[in-house]
Amino acid sequence: MMPANEGSIILKEMPERVGDGCQRTSFRAYFVVPGADDAEQRWVRYRVTRRPEVAWSPTIPCQFASYSGIMPPLEPVDGIKKLSELDAFRRGDRPFRCASEISETYCDDPERVRKNLASLSAWMILETSNGATLWLGMPGSVITWVNLPRDPNRQASVAQKRPAPF
Repeated sequence: MMPANEGSIILKEMPERVGDGCQRTSFRAYFVVPGADDAEQRWVRYRVTRRPEVAWSPTIPCQFASYSGIMPPLEPVDGIKKLSELDAFRRGDRPFRCASEISETYCDDPERVRKNLASLSAWMILETSNGATLWLGMPGSVITWVNLPRDPNRQASVAQKRPAPF
């Protein structure tokens, strides 16, 4: 939550196609009203952050795709590859471990887990020492983590987590 004298705006760059995926940059500009006693209250930009975003979109135009943020050092082309691997995992039969903090029965039926994964959008992709972790769902609600090891012969994992209380 921001103080009353601060605000921000998010700007999205026009996406570009990269193979079967898309990439764009998201900018967040932060503004502040410097002094409460100023006769002329003006917003002043004091910081801009930049974050690359990617989408797996073999059949949908890039402007309508669902985008995920990527964390450095992951490159956009590698983020698109991870999203294509997630798509294949959702539709495939790769074995996986499963855990849930939300439901005792969530992991009982692997097909139901895959259907649930297919209904969720990835919103963040992180490179890990042995592959990648994708965060699915909506920020602030139940988060589903999918860990996809680099080695396709290694077991993947799915975990439902409660969001942080803050």
